[in-house]
Amino acid sequence: MIMHPLASHLSKLVLVGLGVPIAIVVIPLLLVFVAGVHFGPKEDFWRNREEVLRVASPVENIDTVLVETNGGATTSFGYEVYLVAKGENIEGKPRVAFVYGATRNENAYGVNLKWRTPNLLSVEYYRDKGIASEVNTPLVIGNMPVEVVIQTGVLDTDAAPGGMGFNQRRRK
Repeated sequence: MIMHPLASHLSKLVLVGLGVPIAIVVIPLLLVFVAGVHFGPKEDFWRNREEVLRVASPVENIDTVLVETNGGATTSFGYEVYLVAKGENIEGKPRVAFVYGATRNENAYGVNLKWRTPNLLSVEYYRDKGIASEVNTPLVIGNMPVEVVIQTGVLDTDAAPGGMGFNQRRRK
């Protein structure tokens, strides 16, 4: 296909003209992204997930692990609950409860984990954004049957404002 000389000249100007802004903007952003992934915190880059609480069962053979998820500015925090043997990692383990947009009071996001008995874990919070789920329990963790219940309407006036992960980092 033969291109008109003026069109050929204009296409070269556009490509060269766009090359400078691309080089100035895109390349530094790409370098920041690569450096952040390589040297930054070891968490899911696209959806931040952070362990914010680990509570031992009354007989201390099971850990309850709370993970706060943050999908970004247009979403609320999500809270995932895991049960694992003492000291074990949650990798590959199924979550036993999930609550989206949970708050502990008017200004504090999060949930509280309370062992009512060695076999009963209560996931407690004040309000949520309408999504809360739990698995069919009881589960068996390390030969111990455990039931998980979700309880709404529990006001925690002592909970600090903001997300649980933010408050945890602020205390360090």
